[in-house]
Amino acid sequence: DSLFPNENNSILIPIVEALCKNGFLQGSLSTYKSSTATSNAINAKNHVNTTRNAIFTPHIYTYTQRNYVDSLFQTNGFLTEKMWISLGLSRNRIEAFVKEAFPEAVLLQKCIIEPNKILSPLVESVQSAISNKSFVDLRSLLPDDIASNCDDVREI
Repeated sequence: DSLFPNENNSILIPIVEALCKNGFLQGSLSTYKSSTATSNAINAKNHVNTTRNAIFTPHIYTYTQRNYVDSLFQTNGFLTEKMWISLGLSRNRIEAFVKEAFPEAVLLQKCIIEPNKILSPLVESVQSAISNKSFVDLRSLLPDDIASNCDDVREI
């Protein structure tokens, strides 16, 4: 919902773009186009209306998200899709955040892991099982949030 529901986006978007560009608003403006389809049963014609929309994101909001993601990833060694959705982040955005701060991170289907924290204990357990001629349940060594996703477990 817009803060200015009665205003035309074609007027507001250039104003906000100019304010951001000139440093009066500290944030970024992401524009996108949305389409709405309407049909006219009398003439059997469909019409598509395309409008330009935008989302303004204050820098402080992005900064806070980034710090939270960095702290969480550094502490746990992983982030799940559920975690980043709860932060209001898309997969593309979370990948950018994590890859920038943690270039060694590995992207899986539903999570992102830090190999040294997640994979190293698995490798050690496999080596120990081999030397002891025994078995190891690797799934039990993974954090529950990762172990519950079969696709990610297979990739690991």
